[in-house]
Amino acid sequence: MNTGNGVARLLIRIDDICETSNWHVLRQLECIMAEHGARPIVAIVPKNMDDELVIEPPNPTYWEDLSRWQTLGYGMALHGYHHTFAQDGGGIIGICPDSEFVGLPESEQFDLLRSGVEVLECHGIHPTVWVAPRQSFDWTTVAALSRVGIHYISDGLFVAPRNGPYGSLWIPQQMGRIRRPHFGVMTACLHVNRWGATEIRTFAGRLSACRECLVSLEDIVKMRDTWPTWNAGQIERGDIVRVARRMKSAVTSRGSHRGRDTRKKSQ
Repeated sequence: MNTGNGVARLLIRIDDICETSNWHVLRQLECIMAEHGARPIVAIVPKNMDDELVIEPPNPTYWEDLSRWQTLGYGMALHGYHHTFAQDGGGIIGICPDSEFVGLPESEQFDLLRSGVEVLECHGIHPTVWVAPRQSFDWTTVAALSRVGIHYISDGLFVAPRNGPYGSLWIPQQMGRIRRPHFGVMTACLHVNRWGATEIRTFAGRLSACRECLVSLEDIVKMRDTWPTWNAGQIERGDIVRVARRMKSAVTSRGSHRGRDTRKKSQ
C-alpha cells in the first residue's frame, strides 16, 4: 500500500456496527475487502438503543466476528455509546443539528465514553479511534476521549491527517462513497445496513479500481510524526474546500493554456 506523503490515499470506514446490523451484507463486504487488501475502520456502537440500527436479529457470533476483524487489522472505533440523539448542536464539525454528546458536562461525557470502552474491552475488543454519531461532538468530548485513552479521531474536513489538541490525531473524513482520491488522505464513510446486491457489486468494482490507493488506520498512525499540528480553530475551519478550489483553478488554468496553444498551432 502507498503511504508516502506524495501519494493520494483512501481509507474505508464502515459505520453503525452493532449486534443487529446487516451481517448478511457485512460478511460479503469482508470477503471483498480481503481480496483487495482493505483494512477499514469499523465504527462500533457499544450498547445500541437506536431502532434504526435494528436490521436483523442479534448476531450470535457478534463478538467472534469483531475479534476476527481486530486480528485482521481493522481499526476498531468507538461509535458513541447508545447512538441516540437527545442533545442539540453540531459541535466542532457543525454538520448535524443533534448529538449524543454535544453540550454535556465533561464528567457525563467521560462516563459514557468509559462505559462504551468497558463494554468492548470486556469482550477483548480494544477501540483506538473515535467516530462520533452524526459527526456531532465538542472539545469537551475530545478532552474526555484523551482520559479514556482514545487519541485518534476519524473526522474533519482536511486534505490529510492533523495532530490536534489533547494529544489527538485527526484522520479526515470527507466522502460518503468510494471514489479514487486525487490528493491527500480521503476517508470514504459507508452506511451499509440497507445495502443490497447492487450496492455490493458497486462496492466491489470501486474498491478494485482504488486498490493501489488503500491504506489502513495503522498505516496512517505510523506516519503521525509527519503530519502537521493544528490548533482548535484550524481544526474547526478545515482546509478541504480551499484546497479543492485552488486545485480546480489550477486545472482550469492549464486547460485554458492548452486551448490557446492549440489555436496558435492551427493558425
